Amino acid sequence: MPSRKSPRKGSLQFWPRKRASKFLPRVNWNAIKGNDSTDAGKGLKGFICYKAGMASAFVKDVTEHSMTKGKRIIVPVTILECPPLKIFSVRFYRKGKPVKDVLVENLDKELKKKIKVPKKKGQKIEDVKVEYDNIKVICHSVVKKTNVKKTPDLSELGL
Repeated sequence: MPSRKSPRKGSLQFWPRKRASKFLPRVNWNAIKGNDSTDAGKGLKGFICYKAGMASAFVKDVTEHSMTKGKRIIVPVTILECPPLKIFSVRFYRKGKPVKDVLVENLDKELKKKIKVPKKKGQKIEDVKVEYDNIKVICHSVVKKTNVKKTPDLSELGL
């Protein structure tokens, strides 16, 4: 409980102080742009990766006005493991709201652990006759190739 002499325990930078509702973050894919104007609009704008561990690396310090400039220093580094991604569905948007979802024909068995997989086959992308502004892809990670966990993560990635 806060008291008059000590009104707050902890920083408001990490607020609210509770467990995250989702493991994967939300990303505004419209704000992310490609490096070149020729490269814009090609490929996925993100991927799913997992933290595998930490390590130490020897690097040369290039920071100006540093006491260790030009010397080799030890820096902590994070090791990430990036499993391959598979496409689950393609989602069409109009004015920021989803209009149509098209599922892939061959779905993995591992997806049954995460979501309820439909039994009937869906429409093909060529047959979609819907007006749309934006297309996003719902991908899932193939985590059976890693030692991180057993259930795949679903994430919506921008194109």
